[in-house]
Amino acid sequence: SHALLLTGGSAFGLAAADGVMRWLEARGHGQPTPFGPVPIVPAAVLYDLGVGSSQVRPDAGAGEHAAEVASDGPVLTGRVGAGTGATAFKLDGFDRAVPTGIGTAAVRLGAVTVAAIAVSNAVGGLRDPDGDGAWLAGRDLPLDAVADLFAPAGTATSLVAVVTDARLEKAACRALAPAGHVGIIHVTRPSHTAHDGDTVFVAATGVHPSPGTAALGVAVQRVVAAALLQGVRAGGAA
Repeated sequence: SHALLLTGGSAFGLAAADGVMRWLEARGHGQPTPFGPVPIVPAAVLYDLGVGSSQVRPDAGAGEHAAEVASDGPVLTGRVGAGTGATAFKLDGFDRAVPTGIGTAAVRLGAVTVAAIAVSNAVGGLRDPDGDGAWLAGRDLPLDAVADLFAPAGTATSLVAVVTDARLEKAACRALAPAGHVGIIHVTRPSHTAHDGDTVFVAATGVHPSPGTAALGVAVQRVVAAALLQGVRAGGAA
């Protein structure tokens, strides 16, 4: 792939991928074909139409702008981009959902960096089990209370992109994706319900020798969990 897109706006937000593709094509980036380069842009969206106006959605222009301003500098976090309308803890209903946002985290394994950008839009809440265990979004609920409180299917998700500069084949990236879901599970209560749709991308730039998928898997778990929590804090929930 030539870019990754995380966005809001439900399925309407997929229009932003067209803008990213246009930006890449104009600069000659893409899969070579006999009739010109075709940029490959995997994209994932979260459902945020209940926050603000449901008619305001990312479009191709937003995607093109995002590609234009992308850099290797610090990433904006909180209520920006895909985090603009993100919320968690929908167990109490949309009107009591807690704002979250885009979060980032990174760790080093020798010369290798493993980094994540993530946003929680989960049915469940988020807590920091490695800190003081406090809830950053939501609270504990008994099972009998949960049964009647789930949000409609398809209206909650967590989006995660993990990038490392280790040299990895596509199969190794695929093998690391479940570790990203473990990171989601680590901080989200409950996670992966029938009403959540969670997506984890893993990409490698291939600069340094890999320290091995075992070590990388642990690193992926940690950075995803940390990025989700940082996004909640940056979004103003804690």
